[in-house]
Order: sequence, then structure tokens, then C-alpha cells
Amino acid sequence: MKTWHAIYAILKTPLEVLSLSLLLAGLSNVLINPYYGLNILVQNNYLFALGTLLMQVARFVIINFPFMVLLSFAFEKRMGVSAVVSYVGYIVGTLIAPTVELPTFAYAKIFDIHRSLLSSSTLRYPLQTGLVGVLLVTAICGFVQKRNREKKETMIGLETKLLLKTGFLCTLIGIGMGFVWPFFIKGIEYINAYITMDTNDSFRIGLFGLMDKLLQTFHLGAFVRQPFWYGLNGGTWVNLAGGIIKGDAYIWTAQMSANQTTALAGHLFTPFYAMNLVIVPGLIWTFFFLETNRAKRKKKMGRYLLLTVTSWLAGVSLPIQLALLFLSPLLFMFYAGINGLLYAFLQITQIRLGYLTSESHTFMAMPGTLTEYLHYLNETFLHQNLMWIVVIGIVFLILSIVMTRFYFKYLALDIFHSGKRNKMVQKVLVALGDVSNIQQIDSSMDRLTVRLYDSSLLDESLLKEAGCSQIDHSCDGEELLFGACSTMLRMDILKEIREKPNQ
Repeated sequence: MKTWHAIYAILKTPLEVLSLSLLLAGLSNVLINPYYGLNILVQNNYLFALGTLLMQVARFVIINFPFMVLLSFAFEKRMGVSAVVSYVGYIVGTLIAPTVELPTFAYAKIFDIHRSLLSSSTLRYPLQTGLVGVLLVTAICGFVQKRNREKKETMIGLETKLLLKTGFLCTLIGIGMGFVWPFFIKGIEYINAYITMDTNDSFRIGLFGLMDKLLQTFHLGAFVRQPFWYGLNGGTWVNLAGGIIKGDAYIWTAQMSANQTTALAGHLFTPFYAMNLVIVPGLIWTFFFLETNRAKRKKKMGRYLLLTVTSWLAGVSLPIQLALLFLSPLLFMFYAGINGLLYAFLQITQIRLGYLTSESHTFMAMPGTLTEYLHYLNETFLHQNLMWIVVIGIVFLILSIVMTRFYFKYLALDIFHSGKRNKMVQKVLVALGDVSNIQQIDSSMDRLTVRLYDSSLLDESLLKEAGCSQIDHSCDGEELLFGACSTMLRMDILKEIREKPNQ
């Protein structure tokens, strides 16, 4: 888990940038959305230009988020240019493998790298591997860097030698992915076909919700969203003019325009409203109150307010999912399961609230926003659905809060009672200079904050041995990144302090 927590620490800055970009996208949506934006009421070129600018900035960051993660790793691990060159080598490697017939969503226009197919004049782009490819490249770069750290310099400089090694290995990995990844795509297509067989079945729709959450976390959400939101997997509908509309998003949009809504559209988007408007904001504040230091809580309040507003305007589940994946994989899987359960439950209740759109870009789609929800208040026939979505969201929020607090207090460390928890507490106490050296101790969802009487007694090497992946010295005390088990560690250390009061 220490490695996972280290990745979480590196990801903090990219996740904050991603959250800010989602906020910009949400503000842009409020300004220039063609269905309910302010531009409908206020015809102003400057307003439209501002909205377009915000969207372009957000689009660049969101689409290229995996590359931002790569740069963050390269900066933290001092990999320099070698990480970027290795990633390019990996991308090119995916082009070398034999051509396999795959859907369009399996490819990505990364850096506009492509090659012409021998059998035709069309171009082939690199495979879309999202964060999986980035994590592979960073792992290889880190491994090679570690192995060559103490090697003697030869006729080729150490940095150049590292670059050549990592570039070559990552290109080979890319070629290997070119052979292996298509099988993964075919597996996703098989699951998509299974769901398509009966999209009214609650289990299949629940499976869709689970797959959507898992793939979205690794920047691969298009694998299930593209065919269902905008393609044949999402169903078809024939309008009065005889035109065939395909895809859940397009069907809902066409039906709302024609005032002919049916029970056949919107079910793939309804859960977004419950998640973005109720469940995710509630969880954000649950994490906020895990911070036991009131002064620090007050400092962070503005950040949590921004996250809440972002959830309402654009959805902020992706940064939260990524943080949880590396902070607590078990809790992440619970939330993914909750998402699938929410899809299944809403399918059973036949509550529908779709997504108005004329685009087909899954990365920039923003279903389930507060602005769209308020727009539907103008439609009397949707009032009951709007009310029930909030009620169901509150029920699932209560379930999520109970599970979250229970996890941080009792499940984050040593679930099987092997004694690891007690050993860890004792190591931490020794590293801090025993209970008599602890002036104050607080915890948050990811770290301990300890104020010591004598900081010179702090043993950093022993702390890292106990599981601390990062140590920061601040005005609040020693910031110790222990991950999700921080709350439990604080509880146990306070118990030790009560049993062994300071002398």
C-alpha cells in the first residue's frame, strides 16, 4: 500500500488541475449551452467568446490528463526528458502491431501520431490505453532509473543511456500492447453486446454502471459510453419524419425537441443527476469532516466549496475516484459498486432523466448538471422524476456516508486482525519519540498531523518503515502521509496517550 500512497501523493497536483478544468467546463456550459445556457437569454458575442475560451482550456486539460500525470511522475522522480520520449516510443509501438479491426473509440489522436495503412489510404492512430499506458511507462522508467542509479559513467552519458534504455523498452511494451490490447477491447465489446441484449434488465444496466465507473477512472470511459450514448447499443427511435435516431443521448434530445418522450430513453443518464447533485457533494463533505483539526478544516473550507460547486456544474467524480483508487482501493471498489447499484435501482423504478446534447465527445460530456436539472423544472411531466431522483440520491448518500465512516474507523487497516495494526502503532510511537513527546495529534482522510515537543526525536526512517510514504514539515506540525489508515492510527495513538499519560 505504501507504493499506492506514494502515487496518490504525486497525483495530487494533476487532480487539482483536473478539478479546476472541470469547473471551467461547467462555467462554460452555463454560459453557452445551446439548450439552457445564458447565451439564449443574453445574445452577446463577448459572453460567447468567454464561454468558448473556458471550454477550450478545459478540453485541452481533460483530454490530455494522462500526459499531465506522466509529467507529474517525471518531475517527481526526476526522469526528465526520458519519460516523455519513452511515452512517445510506447505510443509509436502500438502502431507497429498488425492491424486489427476495432471500433473507432479504441484509438486516440495523441500528438497527431499516425501511420498510413498498407491496404488503403486511411490513417491508423495509436491505441487508446489511457492511464494504463502512462502507469506502464512510469513503472518502466522508474525501474530502469533505479537499476542504473549507481552505474559508472561510460562513453555515453548516464542520462542519455537511461533515455535510450527506457525508450527502447517502452517501445517494446507498446508493440506488445498492440497485440494484447485488442483482446481487451474485444472483451469490452462482448460485455457491451451482453448489455445490449436487454437494456431494460436491471442487472445488465447495473453492469453498465459498474463498467462505466471503472473504465472512466482510467480515462477509458469512451469504451462503453460511445456505443451506448451515441451509437446503436443505446437503442434507436424513429421520429415523425421517418428519421432513425440512435444512441440514448440523441434519442432523448430528439424526443424532448419533439415533445414525444418515451420510457425508452434517458435511463443511462439518470444516475448522473443523483450522483452529481446529491451523493458526490455529500461525500465531499464527509471527507471534509474527517479532518479533526478545526483550524485546518477552516482553511480547507473554500476548496471543498469549490469541489461542491464543480460537482453541481460539471461533475467531479473522476478526480475523487482516482484519489480513492490510490488512497483506498477497497473504498474505490465500494463506490464503483454503489454506482452500479444506483443504475440497477433506477432501472427498476423506471425513473428517466436524460442528457440534452448535439455533440458526441464523451470526455467533454457533462450529463447530470444542476443547470440542466433546473431547466427540466419547466417541463411539468418531469416534476415527479425530478423529485424522486433527489429522494433516491439522499438514500444512497446515507448508505455511502455510513460505509465511508465505518471504513475509515474500522476497515482501513488490518481487516483480518493479524496484529499489523498494533505493530504499526507501536512503530509510529517509537518514531515520534514515544507518547510523552506528542503535544497534539490530528488526522484527515489521508494523513496524520503531529505536533511534537521535541522535533529532533522524530525518526523519519522508522516512520517510512512503518508505512509513511511522505513526510512534510509545516507550521501545523509534522504532516505524515499514511493514507486511509490515518484516522485509525490517530484513534489508537490517542488511546495509548490516555493509558500512558505524559510524565
